[in-house]
Amino acid sequence: MNGYGVPLGPGSHHLGGATVSLTFKDSDVIEYVRKDPQTGLTFTKLLSSTLTLVPLPIYPVLIPRYVTRFILVEFENPLLVGPEETVSFYFLLPVDLAIYAYSEDEKNYKVIDIIGLSGKPRLALYGPLDRGIIARVIKASILLSEPEPSMGRAVAKMSFRNAGRDVVSFSKVLLDSSPLKLYYEQGTWRSYTQELLVGGTQSSALIIYGEPPKAGLREINDPPELRPPRLFSRTEMPWGV
Repeated sequence: MNGYGVPLGPGSHHLGGATVSLTFKDSDVIEYVRKDPQTGLTFTKLLSSTLTLVPLPIYPVLIPRYVTRFILVEFENPLLVGPEETVSFYFLLPVDLAIYAYSEDEKNYKVIDIIGLSGKPRLALYGPLDRGIIARVIKASILLSEPEPSMGRAVAKMSFRNAGRDVVSFSKVLLDSSPLKLYYEQGTWRSYTQELLVGGTQSSALIIYGEPPKAGLREINDPPELRPPRLFSRTEMPWGV
């Protein structure tokens, strides 16, 4: 049975619409082949047989190529928040599926393939032309109860604190996939982000990346370009929510 964190064995595996096959070419080499049923295109990789291949959730910023680490989540149903009020809610963050190659001690790893699950990538500029931030755009709905995660959808819990004296229409949030963390439940397709805390007004906001949402979850190993900073990181939204 497949699931996040479960090593892939020899044979065929159906993962997110793609077919992945692992074949031992000889005692030392494994052939990894992914075939897209819609296009018929194949991706092939040869690996030493000492490596273990594991599917894990990954941030939706790496395909078709890495352009930005920022994700602009646009809510389809903006939330009106009263002055000095805090409101908590959930949303489903689209994620892709990464195939990790681990060494025997799991200290060394490499992402060898990414299967797209998050839809066609779209870029947008958050902020003014001369100083704005390029981000991947994600559409999401504000959910008042915790949804069930699934392959390609990670549950995110967010709390927004209106620090001003006016009503705020909270319609978007800018996430940085470097301090953002993804967690998964071993042997299932359930994944989560840490809790996200947002404070601000209509004109500016600050995102703080909190703790895992529940016990018993495992944290993914980030690819080199998305590893978190050594110092505590926050994300500023100087051009409003």
